[in-house]
Amino acid sequence: MTVRRPKCLSTRLTADEYTALEALAGGQRIGTWARDQLLAMTARRATEETVVGEIAALRTIVLNLQFAFIRGEALSEADVQKLIDRADRDKVRKARARLAVGQEGSPS
Repeated sequence: MTVRRPKCLSTRLTADEYTALEALAGGQRIGTWARDQLLAMTARRATEETVVGEIAALRTIVLNLQFAFIRGEALSEADVQKLIDRADRDKVRKARARLAVGQEGSPS
């Protein structure tokens, strides 16, 4: 069954750029290969966001625990849970911000 695709995305390439992409596509039609690559980027971006978010949350928790320890504070289980909840609440925002900063330097 053929899938209807009413939208079009195009770009202009030099002969060398086209040849390089054609080689990457292998035996596939270059348009099909390019569409697959663009769609796969969406999944990679979601994975990156998840990983960066989890690292940001872990960093927040560890640093807060370390500062509490340095100050000699005894944290209750409820205090630690509040740290975890706050880190979880903020992780997606922090991940998106960090990934956006990383995209500023990429070519447009």
